[in-house]
Amino acid sequence: MAERRARPLATAPSASGPSVARRRWAVGIVSGLIGLLALGLLALAQPAAFARPSPGSTIVPESAWIDDREARLELARVLAALGQVRETREQVLALAADAPRDPAQQLALANIMMTWGDFRRAEALLRPLLARDDLNAPTRRRAALDLSRVLLAAQRYEEAEQELLQALHGSGTDREAWHDLVALRIAEQDFDGALALLEGSAPVPADDPNRLRQQARALSAAGAHEAALDLQTALVEQGEERRNDAVARARSLIRLERDDQADALLERLLADDPNDIDVRYLWFTLDPDREEDPWCEAQPPRLTPEQLVRWGELDARAGRNKEAIVCLEAALEQDPTHFQARLALAETAATVRDFERSLALLDALLDDFPDTSKLQLTRARVLSWAERYADAQEAYAELREARPEDPVPTREAARVAMWSKDAGAATRLYREMQVSRQVERFQPEVETLRARVQLPAIEAALSDLGDALGEGRVYPMLGPLEAALAEEGDALTPELADRLAVLVIALRPVDRIQESAFLEEQAKLNAWHRRFRTANTRFGELIAVQPGNQEALFDQAQMQCIVGLYDESLDTYRSLLNLDPLHSRASEAVERIAVSSRPALGLNLSVWSEESPGGTRLAAIDRQHTEFAAEIPLKNGRYQVSVGQHLWQERPKPLDDVRGGDQLLGTYEAQGQSLGFSGVLSPWLSGAAEITYKDYQSSALADPTLGRAALTVNLRDWADLGLEYVRTEMLANGFALEQGILANLWRIQVAAPLRRWLDLDLLAEYQDYSDANQGIVLRGDLGAVLTDHPRELKLTLTGEYRDVRNQNVFEFDGPNLVNIQYPYWTPRDYVAGALTLQWRHDLAEFLFCGARQHVYLLKLGLGTDTDHNAGIRFEAEYRYDFAPRWSLTAQGMIQRSREWDAEGLWLGLGYRF
Repeated sequence: MAERRARPLATAPSASGPSVARRRWAVGIVSGLIGLLALGLLALAQPAAFARPSPGSTIVPESAWIDDREARLELARVLAALGQVRETREQVLALAADAPRDPAQQLALANIMMTWGDFRRAEALLRPLLARDDLNAPTRRRAALDLSRVLLAAQRYEEAEQELLQALHGSGTDREAWHDLVALRIAEQDFDGALALLEGSAPVPADDPNRLRQQARALSAAGAHEAALDLQTALVEQGEERRNDAVARARSLIRLERDDQADALLERLLADDPNDIDVRYLWFTLDPDREEDPWCEAQPPRLTPEQLVRWGELDARAGRNKEAIVCLEAALEQDPTHFQARLALAETAATVRDFERSLALLDALLDDFPDTSKLQLTRARVLSWAERYADAQEAYAELREARPEDPVPTREAARVAMWSKDAGAATRLYREMQVSRQVERFQPEVETLRARVQLPAIEAALSDLGDALGEGRVYPMLGPLEAALAEEGDALTPELADRLAVLVIALRPVDRIQESAFLEEQAKLNAWHRRFRTANTRFGELIAVQPGNQEALFDQAQMQCIVGLYDESLDTYRSLLNLDPLHSRASEAVERIAVSSRPALGLNLSVWSEESPGGTRLAAIDRQHTEFAAEIPLKNGRYQVSVGQHLWQERPKPLDDVRGGDQLLGTYEAQGQSLGFSGVLSPWLSGAAEITYKDYQSSALADPTLGRAALTVNLRDWADLGLEYVRTEMLANGFALEQGILANLWRIQVAAPLRRWLDLDLLAEYQDYSDANQGIVLRGDLGAVLTDHPRELKLTLTGEYRDVRNQNVFEFDGPNLVNIQYPYWTPRDYVAGALTLQWRHDLAEFLFCGARQHVYLLKLGLGTDTDHNAGIRFEAEYRYDFAPRWSLTAQGMIQRSREWDAEGLWLGLGYRF
């Protein structure tokens, strides 16, 4: 191992102070020269500076003369190369303020503005340039490609695509535009779209090195590391491998766990350039014990600020955020004004939820770089992550006002409105994205084309599109036009076909923006109104048109989890993690599904006691139940098979009218076994079944077989229709226990979410008793949620009707009660009502479906009935997953009224292997 470490260490960046000092000295010399140049430029800024030298007064040829603007532009380039972003910005903004007419300088200024993320100003330079009539074709093409890159950097993928499609339409052989289109697909994480371009016909040969590089990148991003490595190896065989290609190949080897091959490759690369931070970082992470001291904490410093920033960025990309912060802080110690270090530290601080520090850094950056769109957008995002929703909306509003046509702030503001539970504001913002007054200008062209086209399908599609444009809409009318062109396009003249193609390209970005806004609005609002299955479908449609929409993927996984489709939820989470391996919520959710997919053991205890002070309900019994349960999940927990071993103790109490009935008293014990199955059969159908055998120790008591079967059908999210059969004991007292009274209960239940805050439950039950008695129960619950999750206050109004055909028949032997026929509660035309106030507080660290639970619930109910039996009920529940595999549940109930008192306690402890 010592020999293995020796050679790379010998070529590592020097740990001594003089090396760093020499680099700083060199930078200082260059900076000094730049300062002299700046002084010269300041002198040139005087009016006399614009006078051109006379011929013969200088040996410099007239063709090589430069003016003040060219000198200042060159100064800006040098400053940018040195990383002096603030000084670069000052020069660039001064040049841009002069309203340059030179297209080459406008292009250069826009590109330099990308250094600090000033996308809005770069766009403001490039769009007027493209609007000029005197622009030659090569410059127009260059401006269009540069604009597409600005839009790509600003995450405005739809508009960037338009510029590239226009470039390719003008010249189908434009290789740079084609490569940029592939890069766009990869950037928006549409890897299938990128691979479709790379594997289809293209203006670039199949074995072109750049094409192979992009194909390898797309495959690697899609998780196909072996296929990516094959292409990277092909570059080696062609003799076209560059240093960056070799680094990408090393990463593929590491992902494929071929560490020895990766290590050998990285050592060769380090031998060529020991200061390559990407290479050194990969080599170091393969074996962190190679060095005694962490690179970023070494004293004296081993790395320059730029190298520290890169090391920190690589740490952050690997999820080592604390280590990344150390590196970035070290960079700022050397250069407190370093732009990229300050921005990276702000982003990383937000990742570790140190929002106060992140916002302080961003505010300081905005003081130095005001109105910089990248900084403004990052600040708005951090405010939303910090749950400062009002401040975040204010920040997004400023961005929207500055550039109304930019869909990114509006889309994110709509999402933040949903996070803050302001569905009205979210709807308004989504609807705003679905209308664009800019498209009205295409109406004359659409009408002209409709008048000239004599093909019915295209003519009808253009007519519908023209009407939609008048309302500011393109979606969903562009799709039918494209379908009609595919069907009848061959019959068009070349001139009409070209004009229609140009029209489609021009409208495509608005169509994509409006379609995604419509689908996201529908998905989010369905989820908001608890129509989870419909939301799941809509999120799927959204992901089909935006495969890189990480929020949609997470939300869809949540919908699948809520309805019990855990296997599908797991697949969706994995797709999300493939896009963002550091997505903390998705990682936690995958781990929780893995835990819930393991077998479980549980111990459940219950105690129940009831009595009838007034005697009408015949309640007089204490019951205890112990269950040792085992559960075997199937298909990632979507289905469960359960078995249980049960122990019962039942202790009847004496009824007030019993005389000499001691034979009914005492403790009756039983044991038994149960087998159950439950699962979600489809998004719209779930079921459960269980059978339990109960064996009494006393031969005087019958051994019943109990059970349950249930089927729930979701009626397109408008309601859940439940059908249930239950076979249960009616053990209210000793007479019922002695007679072995059973009841077959047939239930039909409808649960309808009328609004997000209002729900209605209806129940109809038919009771068929083993002693030839029958009864019915009708019940309705109307619940209103007064405050939202995680602190829910709910008020529920309950109405109930009961009627049993045969009433109690008491048999006496003199003064002694010796038997009761129908020894259970037998109400006749009974009506009751209750009002219940419920408080539910979710204390969990992560508030998403599948996360570890920590919640308590309190209920207080008041009610009365036609027997004038006013009562009060208090209930409490508690659930705590106190360790990754352990859970605790507790539930209690106390009921008090004139005719019925009851208490119950249920405890559960569960462990998953």
